[in-house]
Amino acid sequence: MEDENQAVVPQYITEDDVKSMIGKGAKGLNTQRLAEQMNLALSTTSIEDIEYIRSNMLSYADILIDGKYKPKDYANAVIYCSYKIMGFSNQDAYKKTFPDRWQRLYEKYSEKWFGDEVKIEKSISAHVAGYNSNFLVNKILEQTLIPGHIIHAPLYHDAILELANLMKNAKSEFVRYSSANALADKLKMPEVAKVQIDVTHRNKEEVETLQNVIRELATKQREAIISGVLDSKTVAEQSIIEVEEETI
Repeated sequence: MEDENQAVVPQYITEDDVKSMIGKGAKGLNTQRLAEQMNLALSTTSIEDIEYIRSNMLSYADILIDGKYKPKDYANAVIYCSYKIMGFSNQDAYKKTFPDRWQRLYEKYSEKWFGDEVKIEKSISAHVAGYNSNFLVNKILEQTLIPGHIIHAPLYHDAILELANLMKNAKSEFVRYSSANALADKLKMPEVAKVQIDVTHRNKEEVETLQNVIRELATKQREAIISGVLDSKTVAEQSIIEVEEETI
């Protein structure tokens, strides 16, 4: 008999989606089961959040390659982390991820504390804190961290503009100097690698031959000037033309 859950759970993620994201690591995984568990977890989230959480589930799926985590645990951890990234508190993220579990805990502690909301929330917070410190949760959160220089890029730009303003308009010479110095340091051009071109590509025999030809030419020109055949001006204006011998 077909599982009733399989009949009603929408297919937000296909097996091919999972294989595509994990790549070669998918060979050791039951990708069909993984896709099913992802879809089952997504079916409990609000329609507005599904696309965002779906994207996260696929993005961090390589965590599953080593086989340490169950697909269901992974899917729930991604949902929880996704809500945290969206700005929800740990308690709200936990409640949205595990609505049934939250309700059971609430009923349990409501009965214990006779409806005292403060004590009920404090008791549930212990469960939330425990889940929040879960290794899988933190492993996923590590992958969501964005480098500070990217997050604060607008502040960097504002700082540059403020330094430029102080450099031009500050009344204190020291402030103008310090601002100009800091600005020059921040905006300095990256060093360009020096390129050295080796032009000594001729071998030793070629160089010696060329030197001999020049000496012989200089001697003949000197003799020509002495004998009156050429004057020094004509010799100075002469150019050397290198002729390549044709090979047959």
